[in-house]
Amino acid sequence: MARLKQSSPFFSNTLSSQSNTIQINDLPVMHIKTDERLLVFAPHPDDEVLGGGGVIAATAAQFPNNAVRVVVATNGDGSRLSAIAQKKSPFSPTGMRQLADKRQYESLSALIYLGLHSDQIEYWGFPDGGLRQIWKNSWESSTEYQSPTTGYSSNQQSKNCLPVAYTSLGLMKLLLRCLSTFRPTTIIMPHPLDAHPDHLAMAHFIALAATIYSLEKQISPPAMLAYPVWMRTRPLPVSVTLRTGQLKLPQRFNGPFRTWVRFPLTPAIQKKKQAALACYKSQKWSAGAILADSAQSDSEVFDIIPPNSVFPPFTTIAIPDAATGHTSSYGTFIKWVQARLSL
Repeated sequence: MARLKQSSPFFSNTLSSQSNTIQINDLPVMHIKTDERLLVFAPHPDDEVLGGGGVIAATAAQFPNNAVRVVVATNGDGSRLSAIAQKKSPFSPTGMRQLADKRQYESLSALIYLGLHSDQIEYWGFPDGGLRQIWKNSWESSTEYQSPTTGYSSNQQSKNCLPVAYTSLGLMKLLLRCLSTFRPTTIIMPHPLDAHPDHLAMAHFIALAATIYSLEKQISPPAMLAYPVWMRTRPLPVSVTLRTGQLKLPQRFNGPFRTWVRFPLTPAIQKKKQAALACYKSQKWSAGAILADSAQSDSEVFDIIPPNSVFPPFTTIAIPDAATGHTSSYGTFIKWVQARLSL
C-alpha cells in the first residue's frame, strides 16, 4: 500500500531524538493555525485534559466557533478503586454504572472550564478495560464484548452518540462518522506505545479509521499527534512526568516514533488546565499523582505519528484474531474491514 502524504498546518518543524531522555524546551513548538479543526480522542475521562487540555483551551479561546471536538471513548467504569473512593459498590453493575455517570460529569465540567460547549463533546460509552479485547476478538457482530463491571454489551451510557454494540465494527462506525462529519485537520490521540491496553488499542482504532477515511474520501489523512500517559501499568502504574523539564521514556519508545513537538502553556492557559484537572475528584486515589504532575507542567508534548505507521510490527497488537485466517498483510486487513463495514 502506498504511503499517503501527510500535511497539517499545526506544526512548522520537527526534531528527532535518538535517546530516551528529551529536553522538553529543546523541542519544536506547535502553532495553532487559522484553519485548524482539532479532534481530540481520550480513552478515559481525564485523558482528554491530561494529554491535550492546554491545546484544547488555546484553540477554543482563539477560534470559539466549534474548531474543537472531543471524544471520550469509555466512561472509566472499570476502576473499582475509584468506585470505592466515591462510596459506590465496586462489585455491582449499579455501582459501576453510577461511577460512569460521575466520570462523565467530571469530564464535562473540565471541558467547559476549558471553553467548550456540551455539543462539542461526545461520550461513546465503550467499556473501560475492554478496548484491547474488542480489537482482538470482536470483529464479527456475533462476538460483542460484555463489560465485566457494568454488565453492558452496548453503549447504553453514551452521550451525543449513536447506539452501537461493543464490537470493533461498532467503534469503527463511530470513528468514521466522526471523521466524516467533523473533517479534522489534526487528531490528538493516545500513543500507540502507551503501556495502558485501552490507550494502545484506541490508537490502533483511530489510525485504522483515519486511513479508511482518507482512502474513501481520496484526501490526505489528518495529522496525528500522540500523547504519552503511562510508562508502565504493572506491577505498579508509572506515568510519564513532564514537570521536570525532561521527557523520559522507556526503551520501547525508542522505535519508529521519535519525532516530538511541544505546546507551551501560557500562564492563563495553565490556570485553565489546572481548574479543569481539579474536576476529576473521583481519580484522586487512582491517578492523583499524574493529575498533580500535569497541573504543574507548563508544556504538553506530542509524538508525530506518520500515516499508516501505527500498526504491526511496531506495536504489541497484531492483526486481529478474526482476520488472521484471511490475511497476513495490513493492506488486505483494511479491505477486510471495509467489506464488513459495508454489510
